[in-house]
Amino acid sequence: MPGAGVLTAFPSPLGGNVCAAYSIFKDEAGGLLVAGVASDKRETFHSCVWRLGASGAPDPGFGAGGQVCSSGEEWAWAAVPGADGRFYSAGINGRDWKRSRSAFLRCYTREGLPCPGFGEEGLVLLHPPRRGYAAVFAAAFTGSSVFAAGAVTDSGGVTRPGIWEVDLSGKPSSKFLKGGFFSPETPPGSRDSRINALAAGPGFLLAGGNLDWREAAHWKFLPGGPGGELVRGPAGTIRTLYVRGKDIFAGGFRYGDPAKGHAETGIIFRLPGHEVTELDSLENQELFSVTGAAGGLFAAGYADEGGAVKAAVWGISAGGKLRSGFGRGGVKVFPDELGGRESRIYSLTPYGGGLAAAGFSRRADGVMTLAVWKLQALSGR
Repeated sequence: MPGAGVLTAFPSPLGGNVCAAYSIFKDEAGGLLVAGVASDKRETFHSCVWRLGASGAPDPGFGAGGQVCSSGEEWAWAAVPGADGRFYSAGINGRDWKRSRSAFLRCYTREGLPCPGFGEEGLVLLHPPRRGYAAVFAAAFTGSSVFAAGAVTDSGGVTRPGIWEVDLSGKPSSKFLKGGFFSPETPPGSRDSRINALAAGPGFLLAGGNLDWREAAHWKFLPGGPGGELVRGPAGTIRTLYVRGKDIFAGGFRYGDPAKGHAETGIIFRLPGHEVTELDSLENQELFSVTGAAGGLFAAGYADEGGAVKAAVWGISAGGKLRSGFGRGGVKVFPDELGGRESRIYSLTPYGGGLAAAGFSRRADGVMTLAVWKLQALSGR
């Protein structure tokens, strides 16, 4: 695989100033599927999905010129592969997750068309159980169910975790969640808790998130439910879950480190134990994705360096330590190739014997462009 660099970077296909990716994964044909958001000329945001070929350019055989974007105002926060070349994206209607009257779950065919027989023309709206607001930040697929999770906010502004389950036709399913929806337990007095990540395996579903943005938390579900008992974690928030065999890893970040003066410190830990590895070798760092490749663990997000926000990938050994042979002291920081002094990674996936990462990179003129990076997994080059 070639050395690290921006595999592709392009502005909004709708003519606006914002284009960013929040999910990336390899599709069955060997390309990359990317989901995120793009703004139009009025700076209205639309959920979009792209298929990138081996060269990194959008595949002209997918959707319209390599991408499909919603007609209405949406924001796609998550995407997950399904069966038979299908995949799903999920997010919010509108641009404010605490004011989204419903979340959405979309199903696409391998050609980028709405899945026949799923919801209404490939779309399912996810509503809160009572009057209020609904948002989705994570999705998972088990072969017979599709899950979308995030938060429900009541009229008083109290936000609680929420998770929806639908079958392959888009109808509510009760394989894990009775009635197709469940709001997991939170401590008394909690006012701003949510789910940010999902992981599914043989006979289980795991949700990870935070309690009032101060304490990590996760909830486990088994077939037949209800499950969802709260397991409190270390200080911080879970933003990603990764399953490798019998091991489950959680990653994210925590705010504030008085001893080191860091505003944000990246963290990764194994469930159900909570021994934390801190990713704090730079000024500040936030972690959004964990995956496995080349026999090791890799985490991605962004870090402050020299007054700029830069996309970064960390290599982590089996013992939970930073890998000295990866990048510079265990972290690969991507250069500011577009000159905007801000680049962020939100999703990381194995690809081509190495890794591919997606997020955004800002140009010198301030325009946010969708960006995909690639690197060799062992060396960080």
